[in-house]
Amino acid sequence: MLSGVLSFHLLAETCNVSPEQLIAKYQIKQLDKQGQLQSSQLDLYRYNQAVGHYFPDQTYGDWWSKNQNDQVMLMRYFPRYHKAIEYQAEDLKDKALNRKSFWQKKQQLISSSLLSKMQVEQVTGHGCYQVEILNLREDGKTYQVRWLPRLRLIERFDVLKGSKVQASWLLKEIVNDKALINTYVANIHQYQTTDYADIGDNEQDPLLSKMIYQGFTIKTDVTSEHEHEH
Repeated sequence: MLSGVLSFHLLAETCNVSPEQLIAKYQIKQLDKQGQLQSSQLDLYRYNQAVGHYFPDQTYGDWWSKNQNDQVMLMRYFPRYHKAIEYQAEDLKDKALNRKSFWQKKQQLISSSLLSKMQVEQVTGHGCYQVEILNLREDGKTYQVRWLPRLRLIERFDVLKGSKVQASWLLKEIVNDKALINTYVANIHQYQTTDYADIGDNEQDPLLSKMIYQGFTIKTDVTSEHEHEH
């Protein structure tokens, strides 16, 4: 559904939703090591030139932005603690950061290169809810996508091997309330921040101490399991 009174079917002819500023909430199912489908959630935030991924099940989020030199920076934030860790460009040593597909995957959860390989089987709807139904069969797997081109969002993405679902992503809600989005962004940027390089000097902090013990901050994966490139 589209929050704020609006729903997809009410937007048949026009699109008043800005693809640059919205929240898209997803339900995700993926196979675990035992071959069982496990559910999780992902909230995708777009805020002009920045993008955020919040993981409600894990109670943390990643906020990606760029500095004046067009270098990628990351703020990993923890709403429960009202704290955040800032990673400067030099802390993020991954060549993928400089690729165009990096921002595509952060903003869309799927690369445009993968979308371009898929066959368009059908186009339905209008306005915000124009849907492209896409399909790709490759390497023994079938990739099925319902894509919202006006909003650059996945509505549904299924990965199948034979008839068995390996993974699925389902768009549950779009938040189009700019005041709510602005407030959320302002709040997380008021959290107490620690620079990644200074974490070792803050072992007395319960959150940072726990993260150091778990190795949580030592490695920052810039390619999330919730993003797709093929």
